[in-house]
Amino acid sequence: MTSREHRAGLALVGVCLAGLMGIAACGTPPQSQSQNPPQSQTSSRQQSATSSSGGSAGASAAALCAAVNDYQAAAANLTKLDASSGVDGVKAALRNLEVAANNLANAAQPQFGPQVAALREALSSLHTTINGLSDQSGVTAKLGAITTSVSAVEQAASHIVDSARGSCPSVSATPLPSQS
Repeated sequence: MTSREHRAGLALVGVCLAGLMGIAACGTPPQSQSQNPPQSQTSSRQQSATSSSGGSAGASAAALCAAVNDYQAAAANLTKLDASSGVDGVKAALRNLEVAANNLANAAQPQFGPQVAALREALSSLHTTINGLSDQSGVTAKLGAITTSVSAVEQAASHIVDSARGSCPSVSATPLPSQS
């Protein structure tokens, strides 16, 4: 594969994922420049939710709010992939989404059992897809599987995210990218 074909393939991945996730996500205010917010940001979100809710229930609500914020950031970051991201960039963005969605599932389990089961099933598919990406030709060949896996995760997470918006003041009112 030539360098030009490699760049064109990566651009195609970025365009397809951006199309899947929707360009409107770029308007979501970033929590930080990194894929995951620094511990201090997560802690302050948890503290504010804990103080407003009180006790261990507040800690659970704070964990859910922080997980929703982190998930939204990871989903929005998928729309920022481009040719310069490379195979490693695509895999890293997908792994960040996987980690954030796993954290969301863990935080949501007590309140959203059935939705969490669907999210975990979608995450299993995403994990398999990520593990199948070894090089640019793999990314290009598996573009359909990547799109399907990401869409399934987002669809499974959407009920949790939508429900959390009402009780989490720190969660952006901006819909997930694919809901725009």
